[in-house]
Amino acid sequence: MPSTYTTNLGIEKIETGTQSGTWGDTTNTNLDLIDEAINGIVTVTLSSAGSSGSPNTLPITDGSSSNGRNKYIEFNDGSDLGATAYVQLTPNDAEKIVFIRNSLSGSRSIIIFQGAYNASNDFEIPNGKDVVLKFNGGGTGATVTVLQANEKRTGSFEVDNLKLDGNTLSATDTNGNVNLTASGTGYANVTGTGQLKLPVGTTAQRSGSAASGMIRFNSTLSKYEGYDGSAWGQLGGGATGGGSDEVFVENDQTVTSDYTISTNKNAMSTGPITINTSFSTTTGNAVTTGDSGTVTALMLNGGQTGSAPAFGVRSWVRFSGTGTIAIEGSGNVSSLTDNGTGDYTINFTTAMPNANYTIATSVMGFAPTSSRACIVTWKNSSVPATAPQTSSARVQCKITENSFALFDFELISVVAVG
Repeated sequence: MPSTYTTNLGIEKIETGTQSGTWGDTTNTNLDLIDEAINGIVTVTLSSAGSSGSPNTLPITDGSSSNGRNKYIEFNDGSDLGATAYVQLTPNDAEKIVFIRNSLSGSRSIIIFQGAYNASNDFEIPNGKDVVLKFNGGGTGATVTVLQANEKRTGSFEVDNLKLDGNTLSATDTNGNVNLTASGTGYANVTGTGQLKLPVGTTAQRSGSAASGMIRFNSTLSKYEGYDGSAWGQLGGGATGGGSDEVFVENDQTVTSDYTISTNKNAMSTGPITINTSFSTTTGNAVTTGDSGTVTALMLNGGQTGSAPAFGVRSWVRFSGTGTIAIEGSGNVSSLTDNGTGDYTINFTTAMPNANYTIATSVMGFAPTSSRACIVTWKNSSVPATAPQTSSARVQCKITENSFALFDFELISVVAVG
């Protein structure tokens, strides 16, 4: 009977009683083929790309040296093949594990298969990459599986709860985290000259289990924010301006949440500021509260000595009281009304929250020589008494002679505190 051959390596099995005088040559050939299979390295030069229907063949030939039997196979070409190369391992019933490198020029890939071509059973080896492939010898339906690769994959790839899809890395479990953990004093380094994009979401979309160090862009507030372990707070917010200017610092005008300034800390904001109903801002022993959308009490605890609070001025004005009255400086004063000699009404730009405020005044100028003093009052017996108004305050300047006659002083200052 003729010799037979092993399925996977094509090693000749000598029939008993045959090859008298030549069996030694056959045995030596078999040993060479085994050596080729265990540790053989070969370079295969492709002259054409081939196709799925007419591929380049990588044969394992019975009883003789062949490229397909080698352990490490490198593919190259004389010049760019112009297309992806197709290679088929034969025969289709040989089981084999092989190392393959794609060294084709022109950045060409290699599609390798064993049975009848089927895109689901082949494997694409990217250019310049090494792979370890398993051919299962399944006949026309034989498949090719990558065991280890240094190759470019297409589509998605998942490990446990982590998914890599193109250039997107994401968690597959619900509300799952993606962690980058450095070792010891190491750090996560993002390089390049472009940008790092932070998560963007509304206030309502903040994490329900926020942790210290989290940062994001709040699309509701249009601000960057971070979590310090107890609350979210704005990040950055430095000066801005036209072009490259860094001149202006902006702040909101309405307090919509309670806020406490930390002990031994200062805080600053520019006005006007409205504190909405039911909210307050606390700093040390000073509290600012909101009532019907307006500020009802402003208490400062600044450079004064002692623990007594300092109250803010609601309105002030300095004006000339002789001739045609004229404002020289003011705050929260829209206009003055000259009611006659020494009688003036200060009209507030923004009304007082109530009529329970007080007026402080001072005057400058020369009274008649017989006068020894001047008095500034809210009203006079010759003028009908009127209750304090939230929209204005009426003051009168008098001298001690002529039964406290009204008098126009050269300079009058009025301050409203409440």
